[in-house]
Amino acid sequence: MKIFLTGGGGMVGKNLTKHPSASSYIFLTPSSNELDLRNYEKVLAFIKENKPDFIIHAAGLVGGIQANMRDPLGFLSSNLDIGRNIVMASKEAGIKNLLNLGSSCMYPRMQPILLKKSTY
Repeated sequence: MKIFLTGGGGMVGKNLTKHPSASSYIFLTPSSNELDLRNYEKVLAFIKENKPDFIIHAAGLVGGIQANMRDPLGFLSSNLDIGRNIVMASKEAGIKNLLNLGSSCMYPRMQPILLKKSTY
């Protein structure tokens, strides 16, 4: 199985690729220098060219609490663009299996969160 893993250099991505069963899979883990996830056309082209069986989206613009406090709109905007591009390009390319990961840190404090399983 070929897996397109965004954020392969991050905490979650590294743990996935170093898991004992990871050698059973082919991981495609382009860095942000190799694939700008904010660019829809490039994301779509990468997916169409590589034809992954599964996509795990674990990437995002991060910078720590202080950086987020200095530029909350910039972080929000970039991460929304990245997430939307992955989901929409996956749909357009006919990808049937997409796991979209998110952090609890992305939600406001004390906000009741109702998560539902959804298909597109």
